[in-house]
Amino acid sequence: MDKKSEGNKSVFDMLSKKLTPENIKKGVNYLSQNGVKQFGAKLVGQLQRESIDYERYRQETEPDNNQLEKQRKFQFSYNPVVSIVVPLYKTPESFLRAMIESVLSQTYKYVELCLADGSGIEDSLIEEIVDQYK
Repeated sequence: MDKKSEGNKSVFDMLSKKLTPENIKKGVNYLSQNGVKQFGAKLVGQLQRESIDYERYRQETEPDNNQLEKQRKFQFSYNPVVSIVVPLYKTPESFLRAMIESVLSQTYKYVELCLADGSGIEDSLIEEIVDQYK
């Protein structure tokens, strides 16, 4: 079983443990007394409160270096350019650099990053930072 299947399995295992006869009975009673809309809202609220270990899920499903290299080398029959348009307004340097690095680390190489700075500041650090990545 691959890492992704194992990660999904653990999430589904956690959720399936909640489907006990007692919880199903409570759910049916709530549904009959409050209707579908309220039942749905309550169910969503309950699921949001459940703690899913995101870091563990990320580690289990994140591609390894071999998978990333395979993705980089894969040739599609058609390679559209994906444009990512990002409005900026007095963006902190650390956030801007992290975002640019994230885009640069993608395995699909036909990507353009379009930044629109609305900060209105002359001699902005944003322009200097962007120039470093050109």
